Order: sequence, then structure tokens, then C-alpha cells
Amino acid sequence: MKDCDCNDFVSRLFALFDAELEAGEEATLRAHVAGCPDCTRHAEAEEHIRAILRRSCVENAPETLRMRVHAQLTVLRLGGGMPAFSPRTTP
Repeated sequence: MKDCDCNDFVSRLFALFDAELEAGEEATLRAHVAGCPDCTRHAEAEEHIRAILRRSCVENAPETLRMRVHAQLTVLRLGGGMPAFSPRTTP
């Protein structure tokens, strides 16, 4: 990414906060936000929301749920599509 405008920044904002960018792209986005008041507000809002979520989400999911979600994500990542839904029956 050579240059960056506000649309580029906003479209890559989540990737920036999730540390999913290569160093050069991250530097370009950070340089843009440093000089753009509108994008600074977008970044600060995202940072604020993430801070609230970190404080609010303190419960751990049950291990069985975590295993099911992990398995479904693995299937999706490997290109197998969404696995069929099978509701759990309650004894």
C-alpha cells in the first residue's frame, strides 16, 4: 500500500487493531491516522469499544462450546463449508 486515504483506513481499521497487517501497511495506516482528525476519531472509537468489551467479557465459555466452535472454524478454514447444525438434546 503506497498511499492511504480515509476510505482505505476505515476499511482496514479492524485488521490494524487485530494486528493482521504487514509492517509496511501498518506503518502507512498509522501515518495516515496521525495526520487525519476524522480517522483519529474512528480509531479512538474502536479502541474505546474494545476496552469496554475487554472489561465486560470476563466469563469463560464452557469447554464443550469452545471445542465445537473451534471445530466449526477449522472446517470453514479448510474450505469445507458450514457443518450441519445438530441441536443438542437435553437429557
